[in-house]
Amino acid sequence: MKKKTATLVIALLAAALIGTGAYAWAEAGGRMKAERIGDIHGESALGELAMSLSDMEGYMRRSLYATEPALLSSLCARAASNAASALAGFGALPFSTQELERIGEYINGAGDYTLWLSRRAAAGEGLDEERRAALAGITETIGKLADATRGILTHVSEGALEM
Repeated sequence: MKKKTATLVIALLAAALIGTGAYAWAEAGGRMKAERIGDIHGESALGELAMSLSDMEGYMRRSLYATEPALLSSLCARAASNAASALAGFGALPFSTQELERIGEYINGAGDYTLWLSRRAAAGEGLDEERRAALAGITETIGKLADATRGILTHVSEGALEM
């Protein structure tokens, strides 16, 4: 009876060990898959952010040279739309810090300002010197953010940085 009990205990322990090993192997594979998906999602969000910031800067830069209120309104509205897209990409990044939140607030404020300019232009107002100077300053900052974001995206794509 002792030999039979010992054989049963050993068989149960072996089955438990094999089951635990199989579970650990399956979990490791699932974790690796989840990490790959997270990296792809993060890189996609970073790409959306970079593209939206670049487009936003382009529309803002063009609006500085708009001579007709209708054109100014259209360009500023497109810049505001790109600000919203940039914020969506920004919110999908797999990390967050206080500094990044401030950058998001700046992008949001720039989008609000361009939307306000769009509404003013739709009412027939053009850019006076004060508004033009403010828009030029914001455009310059958004351009720097776009360049930095594209640089980070390049490093992530090349494998020099990880999400």
